[in-house]
This record gives sequence, structure tokens and C-alpha cells, in this order.
Amino acid sequence: MIAHFPKPQRDELLGSILARFIKRQGIRDDKIALDILFGNRKIVPSPLLQGHIGELHANIGHLWQVEPADVVERHTLLPLFKPFIPAGRYKMLQTNLVELALNTGTLRSGINASILKWPSQYHICPECWREQVQSQGYTYWQRLFQCPGVESCPDHGGKLYNSGVSLSSDRRHQFVGTDSVHIPSNKDINSEHKKLQLSSMVRQLLDQPLPSVTLLQWSTFYLRLAKMADCLDGARINHLKITHQVQSYWKRGWLDSHGLGLQEKPNWLTAMFRKHRRPFTYLQHIAVWLALYPEQKRAAEIIAEAKTLPELCVPLHQSRYKQSESDETKTEKREAWKQILTADKELTLKAIRQTPQGARLYSWLYRFDNQWLLRILAQLEHRFW
Repeated sequence: MIAHFPKPQRDELLGSILARFIKRQGIRDDKIALDILFGNRKIVPSPLLQGHIGELHANIGHLWQVEPADVVERHTLLPLFKPFIPAGRYKMLQTNLVELALNTGTLRSGINASILKWPSQYHICPECWREQVQSQGYTYWQRLFQCPGVESCPDHGGKLYNSGVSLSSDRRHQFVGTDSVHIPSNKDINSEHKKLQLSSMVRQLLDQPLPSVTLLQWSTFYLRLAKMADCLDGARINHLKITHQVQSYWKRGWLDSHGLGLQEKPNWLTAMFRKHRRPFTYLQHIAVWLALYPEQKRAAEIIAEAKTLPELCVPLHQSRYKQSESDETKTEKREAWKQILTADKELTLKAIRQTPQGARLYSWLYRFDNQWLLRILAQLEHRFW
């Protein structure tokens, strides 16, 4: 049984905590370290979304008395996704990190396919680093500084420093610590105000218990934001004006460097101000908020505002179709769709829509019974995400 475990620091990545444990115990063999911590020698560390937390808790829970779900919230990057994806999907991702024998967090969260440019090396704030040494006697990786778009320390106002240490170790089973980092001796360069604002907003996403907002509520929110920013031509959204304001605020170089370029037509920004059919990343949301909101607001305030909005419940396409079908027809279609879902519980949504009957039913329900269909799909997210 493990007799000692290091005290986790606020905002410390879980992999950093485990690397400190391994160093203190003098363990040189990576697989022995995995066996002691997890009881499993096959685990591959994940720097941003460490999984197998249930297995870890079984071995260290007597020393670190915290619920596995709280470990996810406090020491991984998963909270960045919570306000922007359906609640059921977030719960599924959380369960994945805690319970599953195979950690697919980076795949299921969308990191692997994201347009964002995720870091390849750890970043640090030199001032935070010095304070860690003075107060704790050791250093650790802070999760805020590993988030795409975060270039500044909101506490000290300086630019972050590239540590030169890769997030992915050359050794497949190694938890990477901070031993090889040498901070620069020169004084930190002060960062721009808007980049400090962005860092503060990202920290709020990580530190505060925020609610999940539905995609349709975000659709309503961005329609209201376009109106607030005077980007409407009558009832139509002026996408060119929105693009101009976002580009003017952030500059093309910054947007391109983080994977948010707007050269393609249509681009992600145009899609954001239409009906949301898929989630957008936290950095896309924050970049738009800072560029378009008339006054500075906290991320938590904006998310709370979006959560109170009604869902955009009349799909734009409904105006092009005459819904003359009777209630009996609607009931018949619903029952047929339910039968397909229950007939084979392994079928994905894509597979259902590839069948002639599934394609016809999905198309009809999407056009004429949209809200009911969305509720059913939300209840079965574990099959369709």
C-alpha cells in the first residue's frame, strides 16, 4: 500500500502530481511506477486528459481523499468543454476518464480533430515558477498555461515561456516532470490587455462550476449578440461586418497562429452565427466575445446569460415546408423511429440513416418534428457521439 502521496497544488495537472510522486519515491522504471499507482502496467499517460482515475483512486484514495470526478474537474482540461457541449456528452467524457479501461478522452472530446493548434511543449510563467520554488521548494505544470490561446499569465501580466519540454515523452509510459526546465533570467515582457483578458476567461472556465448550455441556446445567444453588436441588416445577420470586427480586434496573424483563420468561405465564424449543429471550442467562443461584446464581461456571466435563453425552437428550414401532416401521422412516424432504435441497440445514427427506411424517417422528423427528434437523440448520446 502507498504510504505517502504529494499534496496536489491548485491548477496542477494530474500528470504533474504523479510525476512528483514518482520522483520522490525514486522510481526509475516507468512500468513499476504505473503498477504502484494504477495496478496496471499498460497505461499510457495523457498530459491534458489523464484517464484511469478510478484505478488510481483505488490505490491512493486513503491518502488523497477526493472523489474521482473532482480530480477530473480540478486537474485535467476537461472543464474547458463543459459549457459548450450537451450535458450528456460531458458526463460521458467524464466517465471515460474515470472508469473506462481505455482512455479515449482526446478522441471523444474532439481534441484530435479540433481546428485549434494544441501545444506540443509545456508552457510556464517564469514568475509563477520562481514563486513555486520559493514557497514549495519544487515546481509543477499548471494546466491553464497549456490551453490553446493562453499566452499570458493573468496574475503577473507577463508572456508565457516555452519550457522546451515535450508534452509527449520519448518513453511511452513516462509521466513528465519539470526537472529539466531552466527559466530565463531576463525580465518578463508585459502582455497585451486583450490577451490577459482571454487568459482570465479561460481560467474561469477551469476554476468555476459552470453549466452546460445547449446548442440551440447558443444559437439564440449569437443571434442576440449580432443584434447587440449592430451586425444586423434588417432581420439578416451581416457576416462580413462580424468578420471585419473579429479580424480587426485579433489581427490575422493571431487568428492563424491558433487555427482560427477566416480566409475560407464559409468559415467557422459564419457557422457560429447560424444555427449551431455542432459544438464550437472555448477559444472560438471567447475570441468572439472579446471582439463583439460592447463592455467587458466575465466568462461566467456570459455563460449564465446564455443558459437562461430559450432554445431556437423554430428551425430555419421550416418556413420552406408546409407542415400539413396530422397528429396521427406524427405519432406513426415517432413509433417507427423508436422501433428502429430498439431493434438493434448497437446501430449508430450514421448506420440508421444509411438504410432507406431510416433515411426517410429521419428526414421527415427533422423537418416536421424537430424538437422531439432532438430530445430523443440527446437521450441516446452515448450511441451517437
